[in-house]
Amino acid sequence: MQYPIYECNQNCSCGTVCKSRVVQRGRKVPLVVFKTPNRGWGVYCDEDLVRGEFIDTYIGEVLTNEETDRREKASSKDKASYLYSLDKFVGDSEDLTDETCYVVDGQYMGGPTRYGT
Repeated sequence: MQYPIYECNQNCSCGTVCKSRVVQRGRKVPLVVFKTPNRGWGVYCDEDLVRGEFIDTYIGEVLTNEETDRREKASSKDKASYLYSLDKFVGDSEDLTDETCYVVDGQYMGGPTRYGT
């Protein structure tokens, strides 16, 4: 089961000590990027993690599905994919469909989380 993270903003009366400012405080666990013998790059944490703990954000270029399709057609089949679809709420409304949702591409502007599985 996945637990969502809800972030407070400047309207929160708790201020900077609010426990709902997890992502705003950034990564608190050490991540190690390493080269695997046969699967490219990977990432791991050097310490034990707690289930549901915030690790890091997935960052990259925000693309339309049209641009994503163009990049996928132009890329080699042997090349790693760093695409993360923002389709969690597809189908919840008429406005958000598979064609209108965005995709994050971490290939050129990504952080260490792009190497996780």
